[in-house]
Amino acid sequence: MTTAAPTLSSESRLRSLTPEVLGLLAGHFRLCGLFWDAVRSQNNNFGVLVYCIIAVFALSWVVCHICRSGTGGRVGVGFNL
Repeated sequence: MTTAAPTLSSESRLRSLTPEVLGLLAGHFRLCGLFWDAVRSQNNNFGVLVYCIIAVFALSWVVCHICRSGTGGRVGVGFNL
């Protein structure tokens, strides 16, 4: 099944561009209301969201590295969850 990767890629592009396009429409046509205010707010905080995602990734990488270094690189040794 080779269609999974292009589908996920195009879906992620669509999801990331939709708030930006809606924000451009709201600004250009001077749309107002609860929905359009939420769209503008999301667009204003989009950079913060990206930094949070990067921080969660980096933190998970550090925790994984610490856990694996404590077990000598063996997965599942020393931790009983």
